[in-house]
Amino acid sequence: MGVLALTRVAGPAGADADATVSLQVSGSTNVETVRQKVTELSDTLWGGTKIGEETSSNEESTVVVALPGSNLDAAVASLRRGEAGAEVTGVSIDLDPEQMQPRALATGAPASAPEPVRLVVEITEGGSGGPWGTLVVAVLFIVAALAGITLLQRKGSEAPRADGWD
Repeated sequence: MGVLALTRVAGPAGADADATVSLQVSGSTNVETVRQKVTELSDTLWGGTKIGEETSSNEESTVVVALPGSNLDAAVASLRRGEAGAEVTGVSIDLDPEQMQPRALATGAPASAPEPVRLVVEITEGGSGGPWGTLVVAVLFIVAALAGITLLQRKGSEAPRADGWD
């Protein structure tokens, strides 16, 4: 008989985070695909382990990863490069520099392993850019419409040219 263990983050997913990266999904990629990619990257590239997940809807998901502090820079860099298939919209790191540096190999004394850091990756579905994005699209539409009307008025008011060119 197997034992099923469920891990749930205590409280809000980012409450005890050492670092938080916010991702915005756009285009044909969806939140589920990015969530799976973040989990895969944590296992293969970052040397981490997924310790929690919270999905509130098809448009929002949070993945919590425990990883060595020395791998945090690599994790954030890979997300910034778009390896998860989404755009980074924010990064917050709340760690001492000592927690992020690799242990020195030159010391002869065995060092205790540092505590893993908690990276919270918040994934949201991209929208239209909020109210400013909607405003920009509306202004561009109005300018294009006015330019078209002006062009039609000029075309109609010009007398035909003698050389046959319109």
